[in-house]
Amino acid sequence: MRWAAAVVAAGLLTLVPGTAEHPRRREDPDALAAAAASFMNRARVTGDASLYAQAETACDRALALRPDHYDALRVRAWVLDGQHRFAEAAVAARRARSIRPSDPFNLGTLGDALVELGDYDGAAAAFQAMLDLRPDAASYARGAYLRELYGDVAGAEELMTEAVKAAGPGDLAWYRSQLGDLRFARGDARGAAIEHREALRVAPRSHAALAGLARAAAALGQQEQAVALYSRSLEIFPSPAIAAELGELLDHLGRPGPAARSFALVEAAAELGGFDRQIAVIHADRGIDVLGAWRAAEASLASRRDVYGYDAVAWCALKAGQLERARQAAREATALGTQDARLLYHAGMIALASGDAAEARHRLSQALETNPHFGLRDAAIARRALRELS
Repeated sequence: MRWAAAVVAAGLLTLVPGTAEHPRRREDPDALAAAAASFMNRARVTGDASLYAQAETACDRALALRPDHYDALRVRAWVLDGQHRFAEAAVAARRARSIRPSDPFNLGTLGDALVELGDYDGAAAAFQAMLDLRPDAASYARGAYLRELYGDVAGAEELMTEAVKAAGPGDLAWYRSQLGDLRFARGDARGAAIEHREALRVAPRSHAALAGLARAAAALGQQEQAVALYSRSLEIFPSPAIAAELGELLDHLGRPGPAARSFALVEAAAELGGFDRQIAVIHADRGIDVLGAWRAAEASLASRRDVYGYDAVAWCALKAGQLERARQAAREATALGTQDARLLYHAGMIALASGDAAEARHRLSQALETNPHFGLRDAAIARRALRELS
């Protein structure tokens, strides 16, 4: 079904599905809920976080007119997920579920929020219910992410492959790119490049696929191509993590001026909001206000208690000289057995700083065995540390 939406100065005006001849008035809750969903779909494709606010406004107007409007309730939970307001998202999704318990879309939204809150059992139950009701690309992808968190990378790749097979034309590029990321995470740069190229064949402006292909190209020694791909990705969406990766690559290539400009994009992206823990880790890596970075990571953890939240706290605490806190958070970050090379590298360096040579050797070896291409600088540091330990 095709939905068209437009925002005008006087307020929100949404068009009827499939036609531009019969506009619904903005006080129609069905039209408002449809407009909110349209904004969210656009945000997913473009990465434009400003669309979340427009979607929330549309939902709030719909719910003011009809407090139990189901579509507005379930889209509002989706909006809150997108805004990283995960506790509120879980409340909103549960309210929607009390009206319609067997909506796979809402179960996915609920599971997404619970993952970020660190409630992995609750998330697994929501995703399993979703999969039982509708085994489609969205449910396979969520199952894949949960398997990845628990260290089952092969199982995650298997489920994401099913997601690619089940994906419709509009979503195929996104799932292909996710599969590429999974292949890169286990060190298969060539396999990752294949998936990202397939994603770009379907959606040439996919910023995620461009960044994923850049990462694979850098790992394969195609560094000029990687610079060009990273730059194209950043032109479409200013991700601070991607800007930092490009800055690191340019540093490696001995281009300090362009590297500095890339790192300046990190600070510009920070103004957009929603990247608090990414920015904190980048600042800690670069030695920029490390105490402030640690505080920002701790503040983010208060509302987002997943393994990556603990990893951000662990790394920032280490850089800020808070070794005991770093050790505590690293234990939480590795509690599920997640096979993420950067997370394992952080745990290894924290163990090294703590004087635990055996744990440092174990974690750093794990990181390099999992993905020897996880970072130009960090992988080199891990190898050097292992040589010194041996």
